[in-house]
Amino acid sequence: CPNFLKNEIKHCCAHFFEGARRQLKAKHLLHWIIAILLIGIGTFLGHKLGKSKIWMDARYKAYQSVLYRLTPRAPHPKRTVLVLINDAEFWGPPLYGRRPISRKYLKNLVLKIAEANPAVIALDVDLSLTTDRSTYENDPHKRETDDLLGMVKQVAANRTVVLAKRLRYADDSKEGLQPAEAVFDGYPFGDSKLRSGYITLPPDIRRIPLALTMHDQTTKVDSFASAILGAIDEESLRDAKEKEHDALPYGTFIEPQRFIQHSADYVLKSDPKKLQEDMAFKIVIVGGAWHQFGVNQGPEYDSHASPVGKVYGAFVHANYVEALLDSRTYKPMRQSWAIGIEVFFSIILAIALSFDTGLAAKLGITVFLCTAMFGISY
Repeated sequence: CPNFLKNEIKHCCAHFFEGARRQLKAKHLLHWIIAILLIGIGTFLGHKLGKSKIWMDARYKAYQSVLYRLTPRAPHPKRTVLVLINDAEFWGPPLYGRRPISRKYLKNLVLKIAEANPAVIALDVDLSLTTDRSTYENDPHKRETDDLLGMVKQVAANRTVVLAKRLRYADDSKEGLQPAEAVFDGYPFGDSKLRSGYITLPPDIRRIPLALTMHDQTTKVDSFASAILGAIDEESLRDAKEKEHDALPYGTFIEPQRFIQHSADYVLKSDPKKLQEDMAFKIVIVGGAWHQFGVNQGPEYDSHASPVGKVYGAFVHANYVEALLDSRTYKPMRQSWAIGIEVFFSIILAIALSFDTGLAAKLGITVFLCTAMFGISY
């Protein structure tokens, strides 16, 4: 019986492959030329689509859903606390919607947070220089900016303070980046624990930004998240960089409501001992959470689409930090491998559709292969 069964299987396989060979051989050369052209066009368009923001919300939702099902435990913020300047505070007194935001207000806020003894204070506030340096020297707000920087130097003597930088294109070709000049560039911070990191986010917000090499090919600038992490856990940062290679690693996202968050007004009015319950030895990220044209008017300031919906930039950076601390980062597939898999599946599909099978079978094969490619991609 075993020999008989073995012979039958061999006979069936030989019959199947012989029939398949005849069917494929019967196809005209034009059929295969068209198939090759379609594979090439499909791979090219798929690559372009992957770089575009088309269906980005759907891709984010699929990504988050898959990761939550594959992760053995739901991610939870452990080390980050957010202090947000909301509509009432930004558009009301003493700020009254002033831009750049009052440095005196930021000074008082950072001083109050420092009293709660956090490990890191990170200011997700744009401190870019909006004019040339010579004009800035005569800026009416320069004195309060200097007061802020002097206070930052004082606070950073006992804990790390991270300030935000922006990146801009180095020239009109838009191929290289360089850091935009900031008001704190050149300030004598001395031996204080002052760090800076860029807050410019990648086009695909799932990718955790790390240190980037600038246009001059020698300068490296930390991201806001990696500057924070480098101050408290260099081992986790090294682990993330090992997963980087030629592309940024992926990270998981936590819903905003899971984070400990306080309004700036609450912090300024609270007793330091009360604040210590939430902030002591933690990473405190200060960011904006107001609307651009007034209270509940216009688009949200610094708002970004993400796998957990629209969130403020401070939440994005907090998610990056939590993902890096918890080693919830994933090495991206190399582009050459991704293209190879796409071409392989496309060839299998082209061959399968060349057989003289029923429409239902062809549809089933198409759906299966497309689902497999979608799963590998996202």
